[in-house]
Amino acid sequence: MPNPHHVTSGLSRQASRRTASQPASFDSYQPDTSVNDHFEFAPNTWSAIIVIKAKPLGDNANDTVAIGDFASLPKAKTPRDILVYQETFARMVQSGDWNRLQDVYWAELGNLTLHAGNTILDLVQQHDGMRVIDLEILDDTAIDFVAAVACESPLVAAGITFLPAENRTSNPDIMIFGCHGKPYCPAYTGNRPCSDTLPLLCFVDRGQPAPATEADDMKRIWSGGEVAATSPLRGDSFRTIAEADGHCARQFGAGWRVAEWHLGGKGSNFSAASGGRHFSGEHWVDIKNAPYGTCWRRKDDAG
Repeated sequence: MPNPHHVTSGLSRQASRRTASQPASFDSYQPDTSVNDHFEFAPNTWSAIIVIKAKPLGDNANDTVAIGDFASLPKAKTPRDILVYQETFARMVQSGDWNRLQDVYWAELGNLTLHAGNTILDLVQQHDGMRVIDLEILDDTAIDFVAAVACESPLVAAGITFLPAENRTSNPDIMIFGCHGKPYCPAYTGNRPCSDTLPLLCFVDRGQPAPATEADDMKRIWSGGEVAATSPLRGDSFRTIAEADGHCARQFGAGWRVAEWHLGGKGSNFSAASGGRHFSGEHWVDIKNAPYGTCWRRKDDAG
């Protein structure tokens, strides 16, 4: 959350003031004032929004919101050197950069474009350490609050793993894989560093019905296929899921691919034929729609 009246060095010497406005606090109902604040974002921020609740004091159509690195203003020689996004309240929603619900405005940092064509989010991600982003609102608008919400990618790349369950089926040729016994099994961020060395769990769809002799809980997570495991390898051995799938195919034949978190339906476990193979310990598996849950990338990743 921002710190009211915590003015950064960029704000204290910034050269963007267009009026003689005096600094004001939140919920101040005085015209000809400015609200100054700042946020700090980590360089591994991959998405963030800024939220402003603002109420006009009369006609505030020409009042402005400025967001960025105000320390760049005194040093800027051309418009491209200005690392500050600026827009009037009258054009905020029209521009397409902002959303509005009554007095609440919000925008993604990745939509706030600078003169050079990059965005406020680019400023954050291209910085070595914590990045200060200044904010100033002028000058006939009362500000209830400003806030920021950021999503950060993990500092250490990790992947998700499954374990074989023991004594869960009546048929030794049927295996159940999942998070069994693991205290930490986060689907979206992974549970093992990608530098760890583990077997890759591979799968081929045989289109087989669930064995009639098995219990209902096993049938509900039946994948219809067969599993096999490669020799242990680092999770970051593959750049993409296509490379990982290709490794399974080379090891076991056409149609084999990396076993995926959702093979049993809703996720977290599945059952499959073992093909007479023995399995023990953790195995790398794939997961869709979780860019930070695998050590490789997917075309359908949202991140």
